[in-house]
Formats: sequence, structure tokens, C-alpha cells
Amino acid sequence: MESKCDRSPEGEQTPSPSPGTPPESRTSSASGSRRLSRRGLSYALGVGVAIVVLVVAAWGLMGGFRANASSSTVVLVPAGTSYTLPAGQLNIVSIVLGSTGTINGTLAESFGLAIYLMTPAQLAAFVKTLKISGYEWTSGVLANNSIYGLSLIVQPGSWDIVFVNPNTDQFIPTSYGFYTDLTLTKT
Repeated sequence: MESKCDRSPEGEQTPSPSPGTPPESRTSSASGSRRLSRRGLSYALGVGVAIVVLVVAAWGLMGGFRANASSSTVVLVPAGTSYTLPAGQLNIVSIVLGSTGTINGTLAESFGLAIYLMTPAQLAAFVKTLKISGYEWTSGVLANNSIYGLSLIVQPGSWDIVFVNPNTDQFIPTSYGFYTDLTLTKT
């Protein structure tokens, strides 16, 4: 019995496919290529997707998303919060930063207010003597019935945001309230 053979471009004889064989299952020994079945294609696609997911997850865990993931905003005092301080009294918001941050907020006050950024040691000295001997930043004394937009860059470390009624007359309390959230954005 004779078998039918085709000639490849290199001159080799290859068996001819039988007439009932579907084209997708035919192979060519000359090129060495073969089509994947649907199951094989699905498996290869699944493995490829899994590798991409693992690479992206590892990149994110190693800080690849640093610009977005590490930036976070914390509300220190919510909008609508108000305080009344007797003369010479203070209110403190303490923060600890591992990286540079920005403090933002808008407040209104009634009869004078001073805002200070102090280290814990500077605040301790102020509380002990009731005299401000040191600070890192101050708003100065705000004018009566004013609105103040606070925007302050703060370096890493422990800090106290100190709100002080600078009035020395015991009968002049001051009130202040926040129009917007007082926030700390870490970068």
C-alpha cells in the first residue's frame, strides 16, 4: 500500500493529512509550529494574568505607588467646631509626623487669637511660665472679628498647634470656630 507524501520546501517528504482531518489539527513538521487548543490557550492566558497581577502587587508593596498611596489627609478639627477661651488660656492640637506634612484650615475669631506651632519642649516651657519663650511659627495676633486661612508646611517630628487668647483682661474671652476642616496632609 502506498502512502501519499507532500514535499516540504527543504525537499523532505511529509505525510499528507487524511482528507477528513480538520485544518486546525494539522501540523507542519517543517515549521515546527502547532496551534494551541482552547483549553491550552485558556491556561496560558490564566498564567499570564496571574504573573501580571503578582508583578503589580509586588511593585505596589515595594513602594511603586508611593506618590498616591503615602499621601493621606487627616482631619484634626472638623468644620463647624468652635471654642471659647478665657483670657490668657490656650487650646492644643498635638501631631506626630514621620514625613513632611501640610496643615490647612479656615477659621474665624471674635476678640483676638494667636496661633503657634511649638515643639513639646517649647509648649512645656510656655505652660510652666505662662510666657511664650519660643516657637517655630506664629500667626501673630489676629485682628478682632477676622477670618484666617491657615496653610503651614510642617517638618517631621512632634508638634503642638497652640491656639491662645492673647487678651490680658480677664473679662475678654475670645471665640473661634472652623469654617473648614483643620487638616493635616502627609506627603
